[in-house]
Amino acid sequence: CARDGYRDSGASAGSLGYLYKIHIIAQQNRSIQQTGRLLDKDNKLVMTFTARLHGIRSDGTEQPWPDYGDGDYGLSEFAGLGNSVTGLIEADLNSPEDDPKSFGPYGVNRAVRGLQGNAKVLLPHLRDGILVHTGEWPGWTEDKAMPNSLGCIHVWPAEVKRIEQELLKLGVVERKNPMTGKDYPYKPQGLLS
Repeated sequence: CARDGYRDSGASAGSLGYLYKIHIIAQQNRSIQQTGRLLDKDNKLVMTFTARLHGIRSDGTEQPWPDYGDGDYGLSEFAGLGNSVTGLIEADLNSPEDDPKSFGPYGVNRAVRGLQGNAKVLLPHLRDGILVHTGEWPGWTEDKAMPNSLGCIHVWPAEVKRIEQELLKLGVVERKNPMTGKDYPYKPQGLLS
């Protein structure tokens, strides 16, 4: 991954004017699944979840969908469809995407605008469409790694559903999905770090 030196400051979402924060520590090897945390506006832990931040392969090969990877580090986050972008990012809960096979049937968290780190340079104009979502992955079970994404953050289906439910309990509004972060029509309610 591109080392931008970004480290989450620990500041609460509320202190920055937001209702929630999704926090995931990115590893250099994006094949390794991570534990993410959903925090309320006061940094109180709401839940943990399993996340995978691996984009398309860096070895030049292309596998049939879904590609469950084999330890490949993934394409740089500066590349289109590369690994998930690092940094502090404005995020927002959107209604489900139109393709449940690829994105799951639940609300998605859209990375809207980068505030710090590589995200500040990349989002939304050089990279767009980065989501926290799930999918309908043939043959997948929770004891297996989730498949590579096209730059998004993959999360287990039951956990994406719970993230959506917990955010609604926190007073977050699920916005009609504009299918892009460019010219985003709403004020983002959360942070992704």
